[in-house]
Amino acid sequence: MKGERYIEIAVDGQVRTTAALGENGLFTPEGLPAVEIAVRDGAVGFVRSDCPDKICVHTGFLSIPGQSAVCLPNRVVVRIVAHEEEAPDSMIY
Repeated sequence: MKGERYIEIAVDGQVRTTAALGENGLFTPEGLPAVEIAVRDGAVGFVRSDCPDKICVHTGFLSIPGQSAVCLPNRVVVRIVAHEEEAPDSMIY
């Protein structure tokens, strides 16, 4: 559906969870109880992880289609997905 944004949570390259970006929730990837990902007010981010540096947590919350956050030690990727018509071609920071 055009305009719909959602998140994908992948572990070891396999998408394990998809959820609407508009619905608040807390997600724990199966087999990784120390990793928590939250959806709040149209944004998603890691809120807890047992990895040593916590770079994934310090990334903060993402809200733009195409953005992603990664916890390398736990092999977890979170990304925001939108239909092609809405996703940007590129982002400059």
